Amino acid sequence: MSSPRSTMSDSIREMYQFSVVDYCMFGGMLILSAACGIYYGFFKRSTNTSSSSSECEDEQDHLPEAGVPAKKPTNTFGSATIDEYLLGSRKLKAFPVAMSLLAGYISGVTILGTPAEIYNFGTQYWLIAVPILLMGVAVCTVYLPVFCSLKLNSSYEYLELRFNPYVRSMASVMFVINQMLFLPMVIYVPALAFNQVTGFNIYVIGAIVCVVCIFYTLLGGIKAVVFTDAWQVVVMFISVVVVVIIGTIALGGPGVIWDRAVEGGRIDFFNFNPSMYERQTFWAVLIGGFFYWTSYNAVNQTMVQRYMSLPNLKTAKLYVTDALMLKMALECSCLFSF
Repeated sequence: MSSPRSTMSDSIREMYQFSVVDYCMFGGMLILSAACGIYYGFFKRSTNTSSSSSECEDEQDHLPEAGVPAKKPTNTFGSATIDEYLLGSRKLKAFPVAMSLLAGYISGVTILGTPAEIYNFGTQYWLIAVPILLMGVAVCTVYLPVFCSLKLNSSYEYLELRFNPYVRSMASVMFVINQMLFLPMVIYVPALAFNQVTGFNIYVIGAIVCVVCIFYTLLGGIKAVVFTDAWQVVVMFISVVVVVIIGTIALGGPGVIWDRAVEGGRIDFFNFNPSMYERQTFWAVLIGGFFYWTSYNAVNQTMVQRYMSLPNLKTAKLYVTDALMLKMALECSCLFSF
């Protein structure tokens, strides 16, 4: 005999199931992602095998280059040179790369976890917007000028120039280990949500998404990654905005939402308690958030490679600014989850 709890769970699951339209949308996104790799791997492939002439421009003296030299292509698909594959020949535009950076900021964990965090534990976490803005200032004034003047392909090349190859290798290995531990969680959480509305096996879903990502990255390189990220972020933003609008209308307006949040004790922006046993405090969010996001966006290879795909320092700063504006918009939408 089934328990009332299991019966209720089954009823909720039956209520929120994917329709034909939902399956078409999901399948279409996977197909379009793979198509981006095919397009940049076969049809938008550069025929120029010389090294990129675009350089990071600033007012500092030119320093020795540490980038990857261009090599003649040996295949009939994919990027023509290593520089094109890794950095898009340093000719990408600021806005698509900014959208790609935002995709690096957020994941299924963010979309599912941030609203749940704010709903269950209050709005204190929303102040993460402040350290994110401070992080942008630090990246633009401290890190980008160095990376652009050296024309690096990775932050680890700087460690070799500043110290020695052993430090570079050690940092690279630590980054690989970090990604091996982090990426399974990023894949598992959305796969779990997909499983709840479709009943598909979690591991099958994760495997399909991984294969598609590897496919378009292998063929199209950084160009395919950036433009796939860009349109996926657009879809994500539209979805979040639609959910916010529908939810606000269903509850009766922003005033009703605010009143219910106050009644539930979820409005808490300035908890100055210095205790380290509190879940979220003003100091923990401000200080911890700044150092976490700065370390992630200043030297993490997934971010540095996007910075270096831009033609000059000015464009790189514009790119960071655009990404921060988009991130603030997303944070504001998450606030509605209280």
